[in-house]
Amino acid sequence: MLQLLRRRGANRLCIFEAALALLAVLFLPLANSNSSLAAAATSIPDNTSTTGDTDAYLAQLRSVLPQSWLQREFQRQRSFPAFARSRQLVAKGQYEEAFQELETYLASDPEDLVIQFGYLILASDLKRYQAAIGAADRILARVPDFAPALFYRGLARAALGENKEALPDLAAAVASNLLGSADSRYARRSLGTAAVASPATADALAFLDREETHSEADGTLLIAKGQLLERLGRNAEAKAAYDDAVERANNNEDKRVAWVFGAELALKNGDLTGALSRSEAAWKLAPGNPEVATVLADAASKLGRTDLVERAERETKASSTMDRGIRESLANALFRVGRYDQAAANFEELAESAASPAEEYRLRRAAGFAAQAAKDPSRAFSELQRAATINPDPEALSAAAEASLQAGHPDVAAVDLARLADANEGKDRNHALERLSVVEEQRGRFQEALVALDRIPTDQRDASIERRAAFLATKIRDLEAAVRHAQRVADLEPTRGNLRALGEAQLAAGHPDAAVESFQRALNLPPGNDSSLREMLANSLAAVGRPSLAAGEFETLAAEAKVSADKYRLELAAGFAALKAGDSGRALMAFRQAVAIEANQKSLEAAAETAFQAGQLAEAAGYLERLATAGDDDVDSRVRHLDRLSSVYEMMGQARKAKEALTRLSKVAQSKPEIIRREAVLAQKLGDRQAMLAHLRELVAAEPSENNLAALADAQIGAGQSSAAATTLETLLAIHGLPAERRAGYLERLGNIEISRGNTKRAQSLFLEAYHMSPTHPSEWLAQAAESATQAKDWQEAAQWYRMLAENERIPRKTRAGYDARLGVVLASLGRDQEAVAAYDAAIEFGGATPSLHENRGIVLLRLGRASAALSDLRAAYDAHPRADLASSLGYAYQAAHQPGIAIVFLRRALADPQALSPAKRQQASAALGYAYSDTEQHDKAAGCFERALGILPSSTFSGSCSVGDETVAFR
Repeated sequence: MLQLLRRRGANRLCIFEAALALLAVLFLPLANSNSSLAAAATSIPDNTSTTGDTDAYLAQLRSVLPQSWLQREFQRQRSFPAFARSRQLVAKGQYEEAFQELETYLASDPEDLVIQFGYLILASDLKRYQAAIGAADRILARVPDFAPALFYRGLARAALGENKEALPDLAAAVASNLLGSADSRYARRSLGTAAVASPATADALAFLDREETHSEADGTLLIAKGQLLERLGRNAEAKAAYDDAVERANNNEDKRVAWVFGAELALKNGDLTGALSRSEAAWKLAPGNPEVATVLADAASKLGRTDLVERAERETKASSTMDRGIRESLANALFRVGRYDQAAANFEELAESAASPAEEYRLRRAAGFAAQAAKDPSRAFSELQRAATINPDPEALSAAAEASLQAGHPDVAAVDLARLADANEGKDRNHALERLSVVEEQRGRFQEALVALDRIPTDQRDASIERRAAFLATKIRDLEAAVRHAQRVADLEPTRGNLRALGEAQLAAGHPDAAVESFQRALNLPPGNDSSLREMLANSLAAVGRPSLAAGEFETLAAEAKVSADKYRLELAAGFAALKAGDSGRALMAFRQAVAIEANQKSLEAAAETAFQAGQLAEAAGYLERLATAGDDDVDSRVRHLDRLSSVYEMMGQARKAKEALTRLSKVAQSKPEIIRREAVLAQKLGDRQAMLAHLRELVAAEPSENNLAALADAQIGAGQSSAAATTLETLLAIHGLPAERRAGYLERLGNIEISRGNTKRAQSLFLEAYHMSPTHPSEWLAQAAESATQAKDWQEAAQWYRMLAENERIPRKTRAGYDARLGVVLASLGRDQEAVAAYDAAIEFGGATPSLHENRGIVLLRLGRASAALSDLRAAYDAHPRADLASSLGYAYQAAHQPGIAIVFLRRALADPQALSPAKRQQASAALGYAYSDTEQHDKAAGCFERALGILPSSTFSGSCSVGDETVAFR
């Protein structure tokens, strides 16, 4: 027929009529054969739990295929042999062979979508998920919206863990309403499972929300939505989703699951009452269900409902009538669906009642692997260790060791691996020893790790093992052993890298000659001289403290280098090596070469610092100027360079240039405390006191530290800004945690300021506080307090402090004499003349006799009526300083001593200068002079003096009698 159709020029109408007759005879008996193909395929046990309405699906597929009746009949005839054989194989239970039969047919005719659909179902049941996806893709390429193909492709993708890709397929299948009722329910459940399993939780939730807007969500999808919300921490919305799922669930199983999830969420949120009510509702739907019993018991126990706990336990045990095989199958099923914790618990429970050690061993291992899948390392460790105890075969010991490591028990893992090594031979034993060495190294037991490697026979150790042994020997500082193992590595693999490692080990072990030989061996290996290896040698020499040799190697390499970049790098290395050797001149030459090749930040910085170290400040400034003007500098580098440039200029004595360098910084950089501090210092050096003060104020605003405040206060004091300085010192004293000695010093400074401002009382308290606070109690501070008290006329306080100072034997005698003299003045002011005389005497005894002291003591003695004693003091004071007031005091003393003649002399001297005495004192002196004249019977003169003292106009008789005249007449 095909040949007939191909013949060129054939009558197509005749051909079509003949074909109809032939097809009626051959194909009509087979018309219903393919309709049961997918149904036969889905009879495989342990399938996806959905049989589906396959006939309806095939009818849907045929109805939308773009084929004529004749095309369909030709395709059906062609597929019949393969179909018949596959059907026979399925009937015999040979599903793999049936799958291969359909696959072979489809290789020749992949466009037979009916067979493709049967192949799709059979591939899904055989868990050939990639094949199923491929078949679905081919069907959907021709029939894009074919819901059964979308359904099976979504299931296959979910089974492969491609949950994000499975979601749209399953959603489209559900939304089509073209699936059978059982398949539709299963698709919804699978859609929810895929959404929950999707790694992109937020995207999966958004997907479910979109599906909910397109079609009403049922209980299954709402449960999945609740799980996603719970995972995102949106517990209130998750609770609402679970409750809504209960209302919309179509069967008791979905309601039970929703109740359980709601109860578990309530437990997590601390809503024990809500958890109990939900778990009781689930229990009514599925009494004896272990999952429900677990959450019910948890909620009831936390609420103290012992009756419910006992009831759940009793009914669960009563419902557990299945045999061990079924229970183990259930455990395996739980493992397959991802309920690893429950699976591990079931395996563990079964293992407890195992009939034989072999069975217990198998179940313990299963429990351990399930616990590992559940990320429960503690349980996995326990179970796999017990399994290894029952049957310490290599496989069990290996699994137990891995579990021990995961559970954080490297010590147990080391024991397991040691046993594993003892139980094996050859390569397996060596592998176990290598693992044991790694574990011991992780535990920090490098000695034991090395011992494990040493147990491997030398002839069976390759270079990698020897290399690890060398590393471990270095760790335990067994440098000789490290050299031996490195030597073994070099012997096994004499490469340049291994010889270099050997040289480094020999250097570390203190064998520099051997190291040089190893490096030379490496350099002697072909192909000829290797500049990179020589550079390694130079670097090694620098690292082990032989920088001079390293510098020479680098210089040689730089001279031979052809590429500018290499020459630049090597010149830099030579410079750094020379610096390390302490040869700054040699280093500077290398850096100059590097700058000439490439004047970048690194070379200029190195040259600048080296020039600075070598004392070439002008050259260093030149490099720093180039760095500061470079356009590709980052902000931090520019700040560093300008700061360094400023320092160099300052060392060169060019303070103005140093300050100008700082002004080139950005505003942000200039606001940094360290820059402001330097500007203040430079302003001081330039003699610009106002600028210095401005910078210091700015510094304090940016960083109000103790040092900055103290510097500002000193500057303000020096500038005569006492009020500002006082404010600054007050701020400084408000800082908590100042050491007592420094706080006392600040108080003393503030006291001096208060004295200058006339606040003597305030100054006195500050000096006293400073004195008592300072651990050394400086006497001068107490003296300042006493002086302030004196100025404030607080004589009692002044006397107390001066007495303390005068009696302090640690103070030099000369200084104590001064304090005694001041004490005498204060005591005299208090009218305590006897004590004042004693103080003056002590001052004179300490060598502090001064004219003022003689004057003060003389006046006190005179006041005490000891005129004769007062005469010597007053005469000594007058001889030193012949003042009018002293002359009058001396005149009073002589008159009190009954020597009126001499008294007349000194009183006339006091009155000789009309401006020397105040009017009151002149009046007093005139009266005294009158008395002196009277005592010498010069009554006319006495009368004249009395008239002057009383302010009476002198009479003509006595007009000149009180005037200054010949003083010698007084001695007649």
